[in-house]
Amino acid sequence: MFEYKEKKKIRQAFHSRYFLALSIVFVVLLSRGAYGVYQKSEESREKLETAKRELSSLEKREERLLANISRLQTDRGIEEEIRGKFRVAKEGEEMIILLDGKEEKTEVKKVEKRWWEKWMWWKGEE
Repeated sequence: MFEYKEKKKIRQAFHSRYFLALSIVFVVLLSRGAYGVYQKSEESREKLETAKRELSSLEKREERLLANISRLQTDRGIEEEIRGKFRVAKEGEEMIILLDGKEEKTEVKKVEKRWWEKWMWWKGEE
């Protein structure tokens, strides 16, 4: 009979308002923790994708740089680079520089003297 009364007390304790409130607090805290872990997981996934894209672009850049290095290790590649950057020609060669069809026209405006400045000629200021 003693066991029955103890079981009844335990059962009543589980069905009390205090236990219900404590359970709700526990579930809320557990949910907040799980949501925090979920947010960190999503943030990590985004950082991983960003890192993969960056790695891909760096690998492409490495390929271009290695191609440029191998090109610059030849005499022809060095000559092309020098000609491209400094606009030079070898001895005996002529260089033609093409300009756009747009020519800049500069207009010189003649500033007219004011009426009282026209009379300053006798002072030698023209």
